[in-house]
Amino acid sequence: MFKIGDTVVYGAQGICKIDSVETKLIGRQKQDYYVLKPIFNQNTSVFVPVDNEALTAKMLSALTKAQINGLAKKVTDIEVIKASDENQKRELYKSILSSGNRERLVSLIKTIRFERDTRREAGKKLNISDEQTLRKAESLLYNEIAFVFGVEPDEAKNIINI
Repeated sequence: MFKIGDTVVYGAQGICKIDSVETKLIGRQKQDYYVLKPIFNQNTSVFVPVDNEALTAKMLSALTKAQINGLAKKVTDIEVIKASDENQKRELYKSILSSGNRERLVSLIKTIRFERDTRREAGKKLNISDEQTLRKAESLLYNEIAFVFGVEPDEAKNIINI
């Protein structure tokens, strides 16, 4: 069980602080919710039912500096994603963004950057959906690293070189 003040990564919301636990009346039933505040977007609150195991399982503890350094050492060994068709690719990308799995985020970033570079060489642009997915994946990963190391998100790129 998490407590107020814990730092967690929550799916596509990214790095958050548990701000409070609130009880809300939904219909005729009271339910307790973790109130998450994204670190880099304090204007947003995310409510996660305390007793919903499927949703609380998506709340991951933030990585430590040692874990991030270990991930940085593995970047070159993390493979790009291979998807057989566009629909499978979209679903896979969406799944990775919501998973909170940092190795899979690195794989996603490497995959889209490789595709972007390949398309550029052919005189083409990356499609808008992939551009948005790349920005979201980079934001999720770099914001967590920035928070853990106490630097700006742009500086996090120097800590883990993808």
